Amino acid sequence: CLVGPKREKQQREAEKKMKLRLVAVDMDGTCVAGGHRVPHRNIWTLEQAWRAGVVVVPATGRPLYGYPPSLRRLPWIRYVISSNGARLTDRQTGRDLRQALIPVGEAVRFLRELKGMAVWISIHKDGICLDKNRVPFWHRRLFYPGDFASGRRVAHLESWLAGQEGGVEKIQIFFLTKAARRRTQALTNRCPQLVCCASHDRYVEITAAGASKGAALRALCEHLGIAPEEAMAIGDSDNDLSMLRYAGCPVAMGNAASSIKQAASETTADNAHCGVAWAVMKRLREECEEEKSC
Repeated sequence: CLVGPKREKQQREAEKKMKLRLVAVDMDGTCVAGGHRVPHRNIWTLEQAWRAGVVVVPATGRPLYGYPPSLRRLPWIRYVISSNGARLTDRQTGRDLRQALIPVGEAVRFLRELKGMAVWISIHKDGICLDKNRVPFWHRRLFYPGDFASGRRVAHLESWLAGQEGGVEKIQIFFLTKAARRRTQALTNRCPQLVCCASHDRYVEITAAGASKGAALRALCEHLGIAPEEAMAIGDSDNDLSMLRYAGCPVAMGNAASSIKQAASETTADNAHCGVAWAVMKRLREECEEEKSC
């Protein structure tokens, strides 16, 4: 057996391997607080993590060009998980490291099946949000100033999409009635190549079956040579569950759903009180104390 200094040395080496190297942070309900703004305290703390050698990754249900400008303009954020994991993008090269898209033809067929239902429809394609209906389009413009500036409204969305190439990152369906929700859910259940995530009680987000924040986080960690135990994931809703299950340090927001808190190893403050900053700074301070004690 190992005794004395030799054992202590191996324990210290094991602890070093567990040092935080990546933080994946959800946006809405997590990093974003009231007024759809990212508190300065969250940004400052994430920058301190980056300065300590930690890769900071926004992991959002929003499209690539739709997450908060206060984070988009930061040059030290290189990788972004967008549209619930449908895309993993290296901003430095402009290339996607991973894609899990809904083929255009399949998306068109699905949208046409929704005709006549009491729903509003939006899609993510090529990193921007396209709204079929006026209300969600103007809601984004009025309440998310700057966030969705690249998005636009396409009234005849199905016809427009039928003439496009590539794939669709996400389909978002807003329900106007309970019957519309049931019919949409039944339609999704008949399409095994699609997955449906209810991150809000008034809408669902539909992606390709291979798309999830957890799958994208795994791909990024493998690309960077980072072990799951060296990654922290912070979230608040069901579309964050997969990445919390993958990360060695899963953190739930104080305002998180119960399923998220059960999957997390710890719960931080809510998004109104900079829970992201508290969680990240707590981990950085713990590592600092460990280094001082070595």
